[in-house]
Amino acid sequence: MELDIPEEAIDFDHRGRYGQNGVSVKLDPDEVEDLNDLSEKIRDVVKEEVRGLDAYGLRFTLSS
Repeated sequence: MELDIPEEAIDFDHRGRYGQNGVSVKLDPDEVEDLNDLSEKIRDVVKEEVRGLDAYGLRFTLSS
């Protein structure tokens, strides 16, 4: 699935075998038409790529 997100906006955080791993996607809210739709697409891509995932979620943060 193509999301049209620049590669440099994506960061993978791996915290070892038993630690919580994360994927961060940094976007400018003014450039996103439908954040809810995009968040569902991001979730689907992560779920597809990280098979065997028992628990997952999305967290939104705002920063300047």
